[in-house]
Amino acid sequence: MNNKKTASTFIRIFGISWLASLAILVYTFLSRTAVSQNFQILMLVVVVLLPVIFAKGGFYYIEIANSKGNLLIRYFNLFPIGRKYKALQIPLERYSHYEIKGSMGVLFSFLYVYEDTVRGLARYQPIGLTALRSEEKENLRNILDQIKKTNK
Repeated sequence: MNNKKTASTFIRIFGISWLASLAILVYTFLSRTAVSQNFQILMLVVVVLLPVIFAKGGFYYIEIANSKGNLLIRYFNLFPIGRKYKALQIPLERYSHYEIKGSMGVLFSFLYVYEDTVRGLARYQPIGLTALRSEEKENLRNILDQIKKTNK
């Protein structure tokens, strides 16, 4: 399971939105028509906040597979700057459970995966699920629930 198509859509939406807001901001400074200073400040805030939200809001590409007795999750942040490709590989017998938690209401969501270790329960760093459609999130839940059921 992966969200390749949805992820590319989010990258396009972000790029177009950011470039459009930047172009509008530049136009307000270069145009000879009277433009409200409040509108310029608003556009400046949008130009700054869009990348911050996209970078920190949990927009990830995710690939999940059950291969050779391991739960394999590959993922990376869709924000183009500082992108790091990461992977989790958990033996199925040590996979404990998962949680999906929301941030800022239902606007952003993150996946937390837990593993039973010798020292106790370990929680991996959160993986953003914001770039998944609702049916992709449901598919993800089904896969992780099925792995848990077959492991018992």
